[in-house]
Amino acid sequence: MPVKRKPPRTALFRSIVFLDLVKSECYIETEVMRVLSERLSELIAVLGLKKGEFADRIGFSQAYISLITAGKRPNPSDRFFASVSRAFQVNEGWLRTGEGEMFGGFEDDLSQTDLALVQKYRALPIHERQIVDEIVDAFALRRVLQDPEQEDEPSS
Repeated sequence: MPVKRKPPRTALFRSIVFLDLVKSECYIETEVMRVLSERLSELIAVLGLKKGEFADRIGFSQAYISLITAGKRPNPSDRFFASVSRAFQVNEGWLRTGEGEMFGGFEDDLSQTDLALVQKYRALPIHERQIVDEIVDAFALRRVLQDPEQEDEPSS
């Protein structure tokens, strides 16, 4: 009758350690995605957009955005992060890791007056931001229609 041998203790220990590492890595990745999904959902709410509108503005499908906000897309592409950052002046570091301010990266180019205006805008409720956005869009459209060749020159 064959004798059953126990596997060496070190092999069993290595298997348990490996299993624990795999579980930890999965947990960490899930935790990061949960937080990313919350940040993306928060951003979309702050912008006052629906997922479909947000997706259109950055050139991705609504399904892709829904997967991320549900925490089911493990690694959004670098193009995704760059597109969100560029389209909405979002701090890419904040979107990826949660560190820093939600919006940023453009403050170096702004005067103190411009920065104060941005801070006041950010303090507005979403529905009031939408009104301001519509007014600014109307001014921009009027300017383009009046003289499409005119270069934009900042006023003092």
